[in-house]
Amino acid sequence: MAIAGFPDANSTGLPSGVIPTPSGDVTVTQPGTVIDALDVKGTISVQADNVTIENSRITSSDWTGIWIKDGVAGTVVKDSEIINVGSSPNGANGIVGSGTFLRNDIHDVENGIIVTGSSLVQDNYIHHMNAPNVRLGTSLGGPHYDGIEIDGGVSDVVIRHNTVINENSYVSAVMIIQ
Repeated sequence: MAIAGFPDANSTGLPSGVIPTPSGDVTVTQPGTVIDALDVKGTISVQADNVTIENSRITSSDWTGIWIKDGVAGTVVKDSEIINVGSSPNGANGIVGSGTFLRNDIHDVENGIIVTGSSLVQDNYIHHMNAPNVRLGTSLGGPHYDGIEIDGGVSDVVIRHNTVINENSYVSAVMIIQ
């Protein structure tokens, strides 16, 4: 159900007219790299500062679509679609790390965004959370779906004007552990 003025499929993800170039896994080690208009089948691993990922589609079956390594600063992920079809038994996450996350369409994941450090999470659309092959997360052995997750020890996080639709039970739209 869309609410007027809040992020949805029409205001997030790949901008109209963008045709991304096919790619496999991407590992970024050069500071200041800009990834623009890629169709990644795999994971983007960000291991350098000031990396921008924009106008891209990431379809992963590993534990995360975009992994921003601990200690990396200045990452921006915007105007992208992130899908994690959940074939990993260890989790199926959209984005894991810290940075600025703007206007992304994140779906078919166990957890949309796991924030691990100072971050801005704004204008994202997180929906259709689905990770049937994940076996971790609950005492029942299945996934614990969270739109946005912060697992303690993290500060300087702004979560603003996102739409999180979580149709599952034993879940949260936003989970913050102190």
